[in-house]
Amino acid sequence: DTNPEGPEIEIDGSLTNEVHGIWIKGSGVTIEGLAINRFNGAGIWVWDVLGGLVTGCYLGIDARGTEPASNFEGISLYRNVRNFTIGAPDSTYAGNIISGNTSFGICIRDSCKNNYIIGNRIGPNRIGSAMSANNLHGMYIEFSDSNYIYNNQIGFNSNCGVYINKSDYCRIEENEIGADGTWQINMGNQNDGILVENSASSQLIRNTIGFNKSSGIHITGPEATGNFISQNAISKNEMKGIRLTFGGNEGIFIPTILSATVTQVTGTTGGGQTVEIFNDDGDQGQLFLGSTNADAAGNFTFTLNSSPQLTNITATAIDASENTSEFSVAVETSIESATSEQLPKEFILYHNYPNPFNASSIIAFELPTKTHVKLQIYNLIGKEVETLISGSRKAGLYKVEWAPANIPSGIYFCRLEAGDYIGTRKLILQK
Repeated sequence: DTNPEGPEIEIDGSLTNEVHGIWIKGSGVTIEGLAINRFNGAGIWVWDVLGGLVTGCYLGIDARGTEPASNFEGISLYRNVRNFTIGAPDSTYAGNIISGNTSFGICIRDSCKNNYIIGNRIGPNRIGSAMSANNLHGMYIEFSDSNYIYNNQIGFNSNCGVYINKSDYCRIEENEIGADGTWQINMGNQNDGILVENSASSQLIRNTIGFNKSSGIHITGPEATGNFISQNAISKNEMKGIRLTFGGNEGIFIPTILSATVTQVTGTTGGGQTVEIFNDDGDQGQLFLGSTNADAAGNFTFTLNSSPQLTNITATAIDASENTSEFSVAVETSIESATSEQLPKEFILYHNYPNPFNASSIIAFELPTKTHVKLQIYNLIGKEVETLISGSRKAGLYKVEWAPANIPSGIYFCRLEAGDYIGTRKLILQK
């Protein structure tokens, strides 16, 4: 293993003319552990096959995974490719790094169906830097229905993260598009996070979508109907979190929030619609709080399980055809609407539970007033391990789960800074 940062073998197309690096025309082929770079065509071109796998490869980026080594496209599935997997179908495989390409990172077009894009980095390089992003979209899907995009990190691309055009029934689930799950890393794409144009019945579920230079999700065109947007974390995009244009999702009206307290949200929408409730510092939806159904007259009430962590409440509506609306106007939660018995009387950092713990532990604290909060984990020698919260929070009770990954057993300390209050508790991790 002379190259611990990546593949041992690089296929270099710098002396070729307009050709592809590898052209797959046979079903069931596996390409694993190669760097495929500097081709004027696609790094890997897949044509009219049933089944196959590309895993653990670097495409458009050097064998160390840090510097651009551009193909025109990274991977292209073309003409009736079915049941093909790009990435890691299970834990025994590795995802690909697809960055630095002149055009698309991944392109799927011309009647390709039931293909799986799983666990790849599309735009970020091996160390998570922007210096090797793709020069157009991270992914482009055209005239190709029923493709599945799951658990990828898609960022820094010079246009959209994912662009779906005239392709129905695609599913985009649990990806990080422009932001990581902690909201600490800005890897925003230069246009929309996800653009769905004249494509119907997409499922956009439980993604983290943030920091993109245009909208988080953009649904556009009269044929873009029934696109279901649910339980996503969408925030900090420069335009709208969800944007509908030119008849996208049949122009479904946004819900109206009438009141939002630390315990309850009420509002109106279309009769019988599902309403999803979110919490955000702005007018998008960083935290999904839950859902409720409006009655026949369109009135809805949602009861919060705990006080909101962020300043504002927003909502989306979903009709019977699964058209999903833009976010509602943001409403700041009203402390005054809660009774004095419902609000904490003092700053308190509780002991975590369970403690000792193995996989995760809950850290709870109370704030009697709105203040800036910093909740951090330190090791025995005082080195910061992780920041769990850093920002303004309203009065209320908060519960935060700490699920440390790749951290050894030992004694750690949780420190809460809230205004002038400082509290510390000891946590014991036993793996």
